[in-house]
Amino acid sequence: PPGAPGEKNAIRFDHDLEIAVFRVVEGAVSNALKHSEADNIVLGLEYTDGVICVSVTDDGRGFDPDMDCPRGLGLISMNQQTDAIGGKLSIDGVDGHTRVTLSVSAKPVNQA
Repeated sequence: PPGAPGEKNAIRFDHDLEIAVFRVVEGAVSNALKHSEADNIVLGLEYTDGVICVSVTDDGRGFDPDMDCPRGLGLISMNQQTDAIGGKLSIDGVDGHTRVTLSVSAKPVNQA
């Protein structure tokens, strides 16, 4: 399949993988907007050595996944999406920052 419209060198992955990654990012951004009181949310996306790594970092009030009821519906859904694609989800929150990171092995579907 071709890349995104207007992007000659866009790398595309399996549709279900792309949707799951999107849903995890959507959940992390939604949680940051609802709970963090952040001024900024930064998204990171990298594809290196066959691994997609996406992060959502905010500068809000922080989040301790061991102390702050880490089983809300948003986090449960993010974990389910991650498990469905065989990825790894980590949540780190210290000193007024929270970073959600998803990493998953993936092969492009539009490259030989």
